[in-house]
Amino acid sequence: MIPESQSGASRTIVIQKPPQGAVPSPVQNASSQVIAPPPTPSGSAAPPVAKTTLSTPIPRHASAPKPAVDAGAVAFRINFAFNSAVLPESALAMIDRIAQVMQESPEIKLRVEGHTDAVGSADYNLSLSERRALSVAEYLVSQGVEASRLMVVGKGMTEPVTRNPYEPVNRRVQFMRVG
Repeated sequence: MIPESQSGASRTIVIQKPPQGAVPSPVQNASSQVIAPPPTPSGSAAPPVAKTTLSTPIPRHASAPKPAVDAGAVAFRINFAFNSAVLPESALAMIDRIAQVMQESPEIKLRVEGHTDAVGSADYNLSLSERRALSVAEYLVSQGVEASRLMVVGKGMTEPVTRNPYEPVNRRVQFMRVG
């Protein structure tokens, strides 16, 4: 990708279809709950993070681990704060572009995959990754994308993009075209 600091630089987003024969995962509706966070690296506990729902639920997937980025995935370095599912302002322009592409191409359906670093338990990180994906999906819906065209899945800490699973760069969201 081209850094935004270069004048005249731009980005192009291409969402590819998944390989033929890809098996879709079962779908469940997202639900509301409050999850107790793991201790922060300093040992103090952070406040709970609430998981929200929309009036039109965004389908949630449960799926087996697979490679972090494959031919149909578009990965973004949306740097979430530690133990947070709050969508950072720096990510809005990229997600606005995804919304624009989806509005221009109504046949596109996306799986929004959330990821975490390896700090905390596997169960907590799975829930946090789902909340991260849900925050991105909710923003897309607020920009005019139909909720029925989005599926939310949390991958937890199972698919790090670096050799060190504790690195903050693993706190990301990526999109997979599913239709």
